[in-house]
Amino acid sequence: MFAPQIVINGKRVEIRKVNNFQGASLDTINLCLCTIQGLHSDLNSEKENAVTYDDFTDQPVVLISDEAHHMNAWTKRGSKTKEEVQHIKNWEQTITNIFERDNGMLPNVLLEFTATADFENPAIHQKYDNKVIFDYRLKEFREDLYSKDVEVVESDLEP
Repeated sequence: MFAPQIVINGKRVEIRKVNNFQGASLDTINLCLCTIQGLHSDLNSEKENAVTYDDFTDQPVVLISDEAHHMNAWTKRGSKTKEEVQHIKNWEQTITNIFERDNGMLPNVLLEFTATADFENPAIHQKYDNKVIFDYRLKEFREDLYSKDVEVVESDLEP
């Protein structure tokens, strides 16, 4: 991604930053950078020139989610009634709604990154059971020297 140019199958591919995918070029990597809060807000309240659910219908998309454990608050609740599922409007449901869009081409892809996946929670374990590509725990990350040193100081003093 940081190379002077990207070549795929012998063809130079441009990367273009966009605010939405309307008019996106199929020969270009269209990159829309946002927070999950911003994406959720744009998708669930109509705004001019904002990303819409229709943007995820016409072409395949790759979503990259850092700190992805924040997208599992609803899953942690466990089983839900059909009525609850129909009326929820949270980040996790927004992502689910994106992936329910049929683009008629390749499937949409979600890459999630987190150092604190709660696989001890049965609902989260079930959600990710067949999806985890690589489990690289924070402890290993630190032992492999990819993290800065963090010093934890404990005290029994009053705040």
